[in-house]
Amino acid sequence: MRLLKYLFVIFISLNSFSVNFLNKDFTAQVEEKGRKHYKKYNVKYTKDEIRVEILEPKINKGEIYTYTDNEKYVYYPKLNQTVKQSYVNEDNDIILALKTLRKIDKTTVKDNRKYIIENGEIKRIESDLYKIIFKYKDNKISNIKFISDEEEINYIWKY
Repeated sequence: MRLLKYLFVIFISLNSFSVNFLNKDFTAQVEEKGRKHYKKYNVKYTKDEIRVEILEPKINKGEIYTYTDNEKYVYYPKLNQTVKQSYVNEDNDIILALKTLRKIDKTTVKDNRKYIIENGEIKRIESDLYKIIFKYKDNKISNIKFISDEEEINYIWKY
């Protein structure tokens, strides 16, 4: 599913907000708008777990993705079944990415990505393959724009 392809980018974004934001639990609703798709999901973040529940599109409604330190669980409501999966690589290992990003507090280059930090907030992440641009409202992310040669996606955050 395309959502999983970009889920990593979302959580890089989530955990790049600001150093203080990483230390707080939160719940948000995210609208994902691309050129040819629309998705909506709830995100519940704690330092030990990330839970994503799909609200739209209708075909995926109710699917729940749960990420912990070592495992990923996917609940499929149409099958009434939960599947446990191992992480395949670092790009799918959201928790590992979070642990890495928690340590970034100034503009730096790590793993071929440039993290641009201003006043304790991530403003941009740049790599050869994509750019991520952040906008804030009340010290929380309000919009994330992901831009690559293949795709441009806006993530609108509501808390």
